[in-house]
Amino acid sequence: MNIRSVVGTIGVVTVLTLGACGDGSPSDGTNNANSNTNTNTNDQCPRQLAFDGSSVVYVQLGLSKGLRVRYEDCDARAVAGAQVAFEIVGNPAGSQLSALTAETGSDGIATVILTGGPTDTTFQVTATAPEGSVRTFEITVTGRSIGYITVEMSYAGTEPFNSFSAHLFAGMDCDALTPFSLPAAYLVSAPVAQLSDRPQFANVPTDTTYAVAVVAKVDGSILGFGCVDALAVAFGAETIASVFLRDIPVEFDGVYDLDNHFDLTGSMPPSVATVVNLFDEMTDDNDVNGDPATQDFGQDPAAFLLDFVYRQFCCWEATGATPDWDSCTAQTYQHDYGDLSAIYLLDFQSWDGAQPRAWGLCGALEMGTNEYLQDEVQTMILATLPDVVGRISDIAGDLARAINQLHLTSELTLEHIAGGKFGPFTHELVTMVVQLHDPNGALQTFEFDLAAAGLTNRSYTGSTSSADGVLDIPLHSFDLDFGKLLEYIYLNGILPLLGYTSTADMFMDWINCASVGTWLEAEVGWFSAAEYEQYCIAGLNAAGAAIEDNIHSVTNTTTTFTIAGTCEAGELNHERVVTTLINGVWNGSWSESGQSDTFTGTFTGTRQ
Repeated sequence: MNIRSVVGTIGVVTVLTLGACGDGSPSDGTNNANSNTNTNTNDQCPRQLAFDGSSVVYVQLGLSKGLRVRYEDCDARAVAGAQVAFEIVGNPAGSQLSALTAETGSDGIATVILTGGPTDTTFQVTATAPEGSVRTFEITVTGRSIGYITVEMSYAGTEPFNSFSAHLFAGMDCDALTPFSLPAAYLVSAPVAQLSDRPQFANVPTDTTYAVAVVAKVDGSILGFGCVDALAVAFGAETIASVFLRDIPVEFDGVYDLDNHFDLTGSMPPSVATVVNLFDEMTDDNDVNGDPATQDFGQDPAAFLLDFVYRQFCCWEATGATPDWDSCTAQTYQHDYGDLSAIYLLDFQSWDGAQPRAWGLCGALEMGTNEYLQDEVQTMILATLPDVVGRISDIAGDLARAINQLHLTSELTLEHIAGGKFGPFTHELVTMVVQLHDPNGALQTFEFDLAAAGLTNRSYTGSTSSADGVLDIPLHSFDLDFGKLLEYIYLNGILPLLGYTSTADMFMDWINCASVGTWLEAEVGWFSAAEYEQYCIAGLNAAGAAIEDNIHSVTNTTTTFTIAGTCEAGELNHERVVTTLINGVWNGSWSESGQSDTFTGTFTGTRQ
């Protein structure tokens, strides 16, 4: 080694040493506290390169742009006087750097100039610090007018999102975008895992505006969404898309089949009471000898049915100024159905000109024959139906329970009810479900379409809302005519289940009119057994018609049925649309013929 070389080396070492041992002030005497020319390595406080500006760089063909990095220590203080190496990685297609190294200034920034070549291309430029820290620029050299969009996300909720995907749409508004059915995007970013990550869209043309939508997931389930639109892009510039994420609310949407149970116990509308009391008339008399003190005139159901038989040949307590036989049977009887008090109270002569079919015939009934015939008919009925009172009570109970424990199905149609916003709903009553006793006393289910029962006003349309997964169904009303329902249940449910086509058909099955005719011919006389048999048949037909006419008489009674309810979201599908409704509660009232009362109910629902 020659002496000149040794001296040169010693000089360099001396300069570096002096620099390291000085007071840290720059040579120009500015005493910049942020400048640090210490080239010694401190493993406990490593130095790093940072981009000064964007790492994504666009350069037009033949034009230039600066690439800048800042060298700083772990306390973000600038490191001056450091040599940063720059290198092209990939095919620059004629693009060039102004230098392969650059020294950091007092602000820690090192800059080289990139000049675009004649051809579109993409490549990278790496910047490497003395301690090995590397930063990589993504370079696009192009003749097109393009820029790029960086997505910055924010969220104020509590969902533990662990996946975020950004979607770029050209010329679209956020109003046209929903998280579960996004249209094809112009660009889609790779999913990121952190809210602080910044997805980017490169090579975005500047000739239109854009919308950026972000879908946020928790373990694969879409639970968050945000969107920003009207984004403009300038050539080579970064456009920030600030997207605020919101929780996706639970949505009530579609047609839900409701199963409704209403409790009207202790709240019997007049029409229902009329029908139930009619059947009660067939069971309320039990003293064949009669007891005016207890208003007990006969033994039912024999007494009830014989009343209608006797009316075929005995006319008493008829109304009108001058009643006679020809008009007697057409007049309104002043006693209730099945009430034989006129016989027991010797009241056949309560109006002048009382006309039995044969003179003395009504008197024969009055003098005791009635009791014997009641025993005979009651025995006959019990031989056919031993628990006849129980069966009649079942009929009355089934009809009362059909209303008191009202079970209806309905359809609730909702359109995008979510997030406290109001939207349309339609509620339509569909079927009624009742429990009826069969001939063995066992309960059977009978379900029928309400339209078949003659109900027409079964649908209501209004507006409703939901919040926090709870649906609010506002007050609404139907014309739920109980009389029509009871008539349909009786004629199409109860009678067929018992094996009959009509009430008269049922009574004919209970009583053998031929036997009644034979007994009356032998005990009373006046008419032949065949004539009495015809009176018996006519009486049972009249009794059956009276019951059915009495039930039909309340079908024109209008019952206003008003309800309001709430329910909670149960199960959800992958789009957070509610598929089951749970914990449904109804509160309501009915009004009929000047009377009214309140009731409660429950319901569940399943989306079709």
